Amino acid sequence: MLAAAGVGPVRAPGWWGRTSGVRFARGGAPRRPATLTTLRAGVAGAQRLICLDAGDAVALRAAWHGGPAIEHLVEAVAGRLPPLAPRPTGDVLYLDACRLGRGLGQYDAPREVLARAIDGRVDEATMTRREAGCCGAGAAYAAVHPAGAAAVAREAAADRPALPVVIADGPCAAHLRAALAPRPVWHWAEVVAAALPEGKP
Repeated sequence: MLAAAGVGPVRAPGWWGRTSGVRFARGGAPRRPATLTTLRAGVAGAQRLICLDAGDAVALRAAWHGGPAIEHLVEAVAGRLPPLAPRPTGDVLYLDACRLGRGLGQYDAPREVLARAIDGRVDEATMTRREAGCCGAGAAYAAVHPAGAAAVAREAAADRPALPVVIADGPCAAHLRAALAPRPVWHWAEVVAAALPEGKP
């Protein structure tokens, strides 16, 4: 997707340097300062750091100054992708990921790209954008109270129960898949990547 958007060359840090440690901190583990140091070493020399997780992007913008420009994947590709070939999905329910929306202010861009990637309508939950609720996966809630977290997920997607769900957040997508099964749940990047022209990974 980054190549299709003309972003590159792309270099990925080693597996040990692919997190900001923000999930450790939210879960109560005291490993974040060392994790940030490792990540900084892993991306040394890079001019841009593109995060797949909005929580990482929010945390790194607050923690790093004078380093690489920090963007989320949505910010990096929106407005730069070639024409997409809409996938036969029908209508979908788009749920706002809280840190992508309230954290980074990305509400319109993911919707606009998604609308180009599907052959149906991007539908909305009753509570949306800044008013959107939680998916239930945050702050290790799903690990310590799985039944409560699953109930939160079902409530978040209850407005349009017949529609597949799309969300631009990895932990939320994984949690929603488990809680809503067999209802289809897709990560935003999956849908967009599948709509890229041939030869445009």
